Amino acid sequence: MTGPGPVESSGGGWTPETVLAHLTSTLQELDTRLTSLGVALEDRLTVLIEANNERYQQRFLDAQTAVNTALSAAEKAVTAALSAAKEAVVKAEVASEKRFEGVNEFRSTLADQQRTLIPRVEAELRLNALEGKFGEALHSLEKKVDTAIASLQATATDNAKRIAENRAHDTGVKEQVTDRRATSSEQRLVIGLIASLVVSAITVIALLLKQASSTP
Repeated sequence: MTGPGPVESSGGGWTPETVLAHLTSTLQELDTRLTSLGVALEDRLTVLIEANNERYQQRFLDAQTAVNTALSAAEKAVTAALSAAKEAVVKAEVASEKRFEGVNEFRSTLADQQRTLIPRVEAELRLNALEGKFGEALHSLEKKVDTAIASLQATATDNAKRIAENRAHDTGVKEQVTDRRATSSEQRLVIGLIASLVVSAITVIALLLKQASSTP
């Protein structure tokens, strides 16, 4: 829309008054147009700002909801992790206590063994001493057995001589019977002595073997 053009004077030219009136009219028209454009632009900006405010508010609410959901899930995960870690610590403490109990039992067993079991060197010394005593006892027993056998052989020889002499004489039957009885008594005595020595030797050997087997 354009305003009226400048009014020419009656003489056909512009006068200052007509120029001023034309400029004033043009400025008023421009002011009106600018005012209308400003109002329209303000309305447009208001609508856009309100729409953006609604959109941003909805985004903020969605973001806040997402953050709350994530925080809740994280809290649950942390709680579950802390519970699992607590259970794992308790199990580890129980296992550690059991392991320490086993170690203490093993140490107690070692201490008992040190108190009750003799050292290897001492055991070897005792075993060597027992072997020496066993050898001496066996040697002494062999000597006694040899002596008893020699005595028995001598007695048997004497008895044979006596029997031969008694057979050579028809008389003295009673003496011969008496000698035989005496000889039998002596043989029984020698045999009993030998049996006693053998039993004693067996007893000594059994004791030595028992002591040797009880020594670790």
